[in-house]
Amino acid sequence: MAKIKPPINKSKREEKNLEPAPSRLKSQTKKAIVSVVMFALALFLVLARIGVAGTAGQTTFQIFDKLIGKGFLLAPILLILLGILLLRSIQFNLLATRIVGGILFFLAFLGTVNVIFSNNQAGLAGYYVS
Repeated sequence: MAKIKPPINKSKREEKNLEPAPSRLKSQTKKAIVSVVMFALALFLVLARIGVAGTAGQTTFQIFDKLIGKGFLLAPILLILLGILLLRSIQFNLLATRIVGGILFFLAFLGTVNVIFSNNQAGLAGYYVS
């Protein structure tokens, strides 16, 4: 007679499967969420710049002013552009590439501002880039 194997419990079967659970959100939904976060962050930075974002905005502005100086004016514009590009893109895989490209553009801008205007107008990041 053949031996009968004992049935494997469902929990043991699940323990063997180490693959991550598939995401339930569609790619378009993920892009929309990231875009809304970028737009909200851009709005917060604008409000912090004009002084109506409260204590958090004031602290954020002071920190960013020391780090990126005049580049603080470009940060909301860059976030809005990245959000629009993300909404219009077809593939979600290019998000990392676009963010890295935006950061490199921003750092190049800070370095250029620091070289042209000297006296540390681009903050610490502009100083170290240039």
